[in-house]
Amino acid sequence: MSKTAAERFDTVTLDPRGTNASTPVTCNPDVINDAPDFNPETGGTLRVVVEYGRNVEASCSKPSRAVIDHLDSRQVARDVEAIRVAIGEQRVSLYSRSYGTLPAQTYAEMFPRRVRAVVLDSVFDHNLSTRQLLQSSARAVEDAFNAFAKWCSMTQSCALYGKDAGAVFDDLCRKAERGELTEPSNPAAKISPTGLSWLTMRRFLYRPDWAPLADRLARLAGLLPPGAAVSFPKSNGSFPYASFCADHRTTFSSEYEWRGEWARMKAQAPHLRTHMVWQIVSICAGWPIPATNPQRKPNIRVPVLVLNSRYDPATPHEWAVNVTRQIPRSALLTYEGAGHGVYDRTACTLGITDRYFIDLVLPAPGTSCPSA
Repeated sequence: MSKTAAERFDTVTLDPRGTNASTPVTCNPDVINDAPDFNPETGGTLRVVVEYGRNVEASCSKPSRAVIDHLDSRQVARDVEAIRVAIGEQRVSLYSRSYGTLPAQTYAEMFPRRVRAVVLDSVFDHNLSTRQLLQSSARAVEDAFNAFAKWCSMTQSCALYGKDAGAVFDDLCRKAERGELTEPSNPAAKISPTGLSWLTMRRFLYRPDWAPLADRLARLAGLLPPGAAVSFPKSNGSFPYASFCADHRTTFSSEYEWRGEWARMKAQAPHLRTHMVWQIVSICAGWPIPATNPQRKPNIRVPVLVLNSRYDPATPHEWAVNVTRQIPRSALLTYEGAGHGVYDRTACTLGITDRYFIDLVLPAPGTSCPSA
């Protein structure tokens, strides 16, 4: 929270159930880390992915069994209400970011009289089919990469300045698809095409960290010395995807349909090829526990401020536009930059958000803040 908001409000934070320290879903880390190939062009199959999801669920710990059927955003909204009751406040103001915006939307639906203000930062659109989710996510990560490539072409300090960053990435992808891309400082460690795209998105486009991304790609391409290794994160047993599966009904009728959705998604992202949501959706297709809060349009009647960056690789700007249209008394503030998370980016984003928090004044339609 900003200093201005922190001086005005008591701040209470919530670690949603099933994640981090709040009774996380814990499963056998050896099973989780033995993930299959999710790329149908390099040998991945829906059958193996579905089997993986079922094996992970079967390996989950006994304590997880008490919560694994109760992880959807409606349950988290009830937890928020329990906190409100416990602290004795009549109404609360909610700030949420990324996937946390889904339980915040749900709370505003379920307990509208207990809501004073709601800020949805980098908002999740829960009213999307599986195909819409995959294609819009792919478009977003491609737009974020293209914003990086444009910056690189105009910035002499970029390690790929004077080169086509998209072409460099394409060459690395093709090399990975042939099984020939390895960690420069450890040639025994192979990098899959999915791993290349996932790390590019999650490690570098999220913040964004464009200079380190250019440096990383240059080292992978042999344009710079090897440098420090960048490893794919390993699970310690936590499996937060279970919450996503509780909020989304995702099915593929056949191997043919799964491969078709991959092709459609790839067409939206010719450089990145995929998005990390592809792995999550594919796992959920094999998750044996039915979704208890499947996709639907929000029914929110309280004033809401939506924040989103123009080039967000995780929650697309088009989701923010969709959600704002779906909530009658809402306004969208666009940060005309890249990365995931908006509130604390600049004095402009802080000022507009704090004015809403403190005075309940929403910005005019079309309001935006320039990139830092």
